[in-house]
Amino acid sequence: LKHVDLQPGMQVIDIGCGPGRVAIPAAQAIGKTGHVVAMDLQEDMLAKVSKKAQTLNIVNISFLQAGIGEQTLE
Repeated sequence: LKHVDLQPGMQVIDIGCGPGRVAIPAAQAIGKTGHVVAMDLQEDMLAKVSKKAQTLNIVNISFLQAGIGEQTLE
């Protein structure tokens, strides 16, 4: 993520988030005014990201179980 210019308040989607190796640091980088959608097909991967977020007290992440083209964000 050091090559991505993430700024506070940005909206980010991590498609295929896995265990959260990008979603967690992205959420930290964009701060509480930003928002990350962690998206994955596997429910267990989303559970891992959610647990990490809770442990780190990160509240600016939502979780979406879907694949590309299977769901729209509103």
